[in-house]
Amino acid sequence: MEKRCLSQRIVFAGIEKNLMNWIYCIQMKPSRFLAVLSIILIFCLSGYALSDVLCGEATCSSEERCCNGVCYHPILANCVTDMITGKEVICDRPHTACCDGTCFNPVNSRCAIDSGTNASVICPSDKDAVCNGTCYSSISLSCVEDVLLGTYQLCHRNEFCYNGSCYLSSRYQYLYPAGNETPVLCKRGEILCNGECFDPKYHTCFSETGREDVICKKGDLLCGTTCYNPSLYRCVKDKATKEPAICKLNQESCEGVCYHPAFYDCSCNTGGSACELVRRNT
Repeated sequence: MEKRCLSQRIVFAGIEKNLMNWIYCIQMKPSRFLAVLSIILIFCLSGYALSDVLCGEATCSSEERCCNGVCYHPILANCVTDMITGKEVICDRPHTACCDGTCFNPVNSRCAIDSGTNASVICPSDKDAVCNGTCYSSISLSCVEDVLLGTYQLCHRNEFCYNGSCYLSSRYQYLYPAGNETPVLCKRGEILCNGECFDPKYHTCFSETGREDVICKKGDLLCGTTCYNPSLYRCVKDKATKEPAICKLNQESCEGVCYHPAFYDCSCNTGGSACELVRRNT
């Protein structure tokens, strides 16, 4: 009876149970049945146990998995590919993505590259870009280089950055003076004269060899480095200094003083080192 009981219970790769025989065995030989049952359990457990897994220089248990030479438990962590480095890394759940060594949840975050520093940054899912550490939406904003400082700053689209401030491109521009790499901020329609902005509709740039360019009102003329209205004044050579001077119409200049030649003379000594106004005899 004992042989019949055992022959019906032990089979390949585990045990095919026969419930009626087990009950019979328990009734007839309970001590023998318990011994056989213990042997069956040992065979079953050893047959279904997973083998240890080699993981680089480490050995993972049957419950662990291997990720780039490191063991991890799949219930507690994930093995993911870093979006920046391309390497496999272990991230604790619920993180299922990695951005340059930092794990994150792609449900509410994303990995972006900073346009200003070229560093990787994790941003909220509604921000798709980064500018100097600040996450932003590229739908309405842009990360632009400051044309004067060379740094990066957030501006609205169709704007540029100059000296830390944003300017609308349709209203402002930046121009480079001749021979100078430093840009100058001007309004649209303006041009440069000696590094200064002016509107050619209302002003004129006078340029003379050996002198700095000078901006004058439209219709004015230049005398030396000074603008004047030709309908009220004229440019004369000073009798004493020989430098240009601005005087009223029909007047002359003597030592920087304008006078009417009908009433005064500019009298100078023989060497011309000293001059003075002398009243004419009338």
